[in-house]
Amino acid sequence: MIKKEKAINLFISLLFLSYYSPPVNGEPHPIIIPLGHLDSRLTINVGVNGGPAQKYIFDTGSDQFNAALGQQDTSRLPNVNQAYEYLYGNNGWGGYWLQRKQITDLTYYTADATSIPVTTPDSNNKGYVIGQVEHMLLDHPQQEDQKPFKIVEGKPYYIDPGAEKNITSGWPTEEKNFYGTFGVGDFLFMDANGNPNGGSPFSTITKTGFIVAGNDNANENGTTWSPGCAPCTILNLTPSLRAQFDTQAPWAPTRSEGDITHFPNSGAPASSQHEGRFKYSFTLNTNGQSSTVELPAEALSGAILFDTGNATHATIDSKKFGDILEQHGVKFDKDGENTTSIVSLTLQPVDVNGQKVGNEIILQEGGDKRLIIDRDSSDTETWNITLGIGFFVNYSVMYDLQNQLTAFTPFFVNADDFSTHANGSGLQLSRVTKQMGNLMSAPAGDPSGDSNGGKGYLGLAGAISGAGDLTLMPDVVVNMTGTNTYTGVTRVNKGAVLYLTGPGSLAHSASLENNGWFDITEHGNFNPL
Repeated sequence: MIKKEKAINLFISLLFLSYYSPPVNGEPHPIIIPLGHLDSRLTINVGVNGGPAQKYIFDTGSDQFNAALGQQDTSRLPNVNQAYEYLYGNNGWGGYWLQRKQITDLTYYTADATSIPVTTPDSNNKGYVIGQVEHMLLDHPQQEDQKPFKIVEGKPYYIDPGAEKNITSGWPTEEKNFYGTFGVGDFLFMDANGNPNGGSPFSTITKTGFIVAGNDNANENGTTWSPGCAPCTILNLTPSLRAQFDTQAPWAPTRSEGDITHFPNSGAPASSQHEGRFKYSFTLNTNGQSSTVELPAEALSGAILFDTGNATHATIDSKKFGDILEQHGVKFDKDGENTTSIVSLTLQPVDVNGQKVGNEIILQEGGDKRLIIDRDSSDTETWNITLGIGFFVNYSVMYDLQNQLTAFTPFFVNADDFSTHANGSGLQLSRVTKQMGNLMSAPAGDPSGDSNGGKGYLGLAGAISGAGDLTLMPDVVVNMTGTNTYTGVTRVNKGAVLYLTGPGSLAHSASLENNGWFDITEHGNFNPL
């Protein structure tokens, strides 16, 4: 929601006209799956075939669920093809030696220590193909005179003996907490033997797509101020969910980066690893002086891998791109402060003709904090980059498989159903506060911005019911896209902003008391049309 109109202070029934888009017969309802924050990771707790919940790295940059399953007997699980290596990071550090297995179901749990089961999605009796980790592989020896386990494209990889003990004993194998990597990339590769990887456990069962909402207002200890499922991933897209996103990037897939055009079982379209077309610009701070770096016209073909498994804000995969930044004084050492810092990155999706598609995306940290930017330079052909976890803690991301696009919003998108009174049918939500949303600067033109320029962005895509009132407290920005049935008063306090977008409805609310900013300019529109 970047384009805004002046505040509307009307109290007439026109504001309560609702746009109702009934669900298509048989359309799957959203499946809400909890994620977690741990250090610099997004995490997910999963049980395989009724086995115990285990914590995994949640990774949109890889295309298969790879798990160490030492806590359960897997001897009767059918093998799929032969064992093989699965490597990460442009084969930069290592990965797994694993055996693909056919399993029947996955159960998702809460992200906390109690690990309560939440949902076991229906796979239409087709199950999943996952990778069972047999060895951890590293690109350097761990012991003197250690011999390589495998040579891949001339590069040796070695078994990690420390992880080996944990794999067999059923303990976490990575970073002291994780049993593997839950790969949910919207692309799909074949291995070196021509066999397809297992594919995202999401994309193989949904025909529409999914959302990653990792931009909740989280505390350092991993807890959150945001309501409902937070952080969260939402499987199956609806008009209410799609209406939350007004910046969209068509895939423009490069098939050399995604061998398979459709996911197995679901038949949903698959993208390429780097996707879309973007115009980039960087803001630099050189000894306190600000400057902007724009890339040449040919860089409009640059694509992005959106990768929660990458620990940075961005990694410059393109050598040409990295050379230009270094010519402007950017230094890519990882060990200390640089005299030149990148303080913001602006992304503008464009079409094949270089014309703007939707609103630009600005990635920056508060105050004078610099972005964490790494240089890879393994790509000598394109202008591609990777956006990492630093992007996902600022933006919710929608992978719309059905319409072959990826979309973004600063709002923390929530699909839970809420009730305005304590004994209602959903989670209680009667007051929306700044702390519940993704904390960002106030929108352009907002006359109610606080003195610190900050507001909490919260996207409510579920249905709100109940007889109680709903009050928006100062400095909260709410994008409401659900068909609500609550009958209490809707109060928009001074300094608050309420957007009624797409199929969003206040038709049953007794009245609107607007002392802030109420916007219906996007009411009745949801993307894609």
